[in-house]
Amino acid sequence: MGMPEPLLCATDFRQRPLMFLRKEEWHALLAELPRLKEELRQRQAEIDAMDQRGEHMKDYLLRRKFILDKYGERKIGIVAYGDTNRSYKSHGRGLRDRERDIEMANKVLERMNSNEVE
Repeated sequence: MGMPEPLLCATDFRQRPLMFLRKEEWHALLAELPRLKEELRQRQAEIDAMDQRGEHMKDYLLRRKFILDKYGERKIGIVAYGDTNRSYKSHGRGLRDRERDIEMANKVLERMNSNEVE
């Protein structure tokens, strides 16, 4: 096994790896950048020409005024149990109450063990 080949890691704004490039792949990407930039300019010009005043978005918003969106009104992560809004189910028993149960079980076990010893 030889030394690993050095790679260039391209990341997004959170520095998550998107791709790994070898040296020759990096040079090929650099050679293609001017063409890619020109294609982006053309696509942006097409978008600007198609929707100069935001007509598509206005139409979309007008259609949404009359459509009932039941998912937009949902409370995500909150499940109501009775009158409370909690994301978990709460029982009426507190810590001390549960501790008493444990103590009682321990006492019963102690009684059973003491009867076996006698």
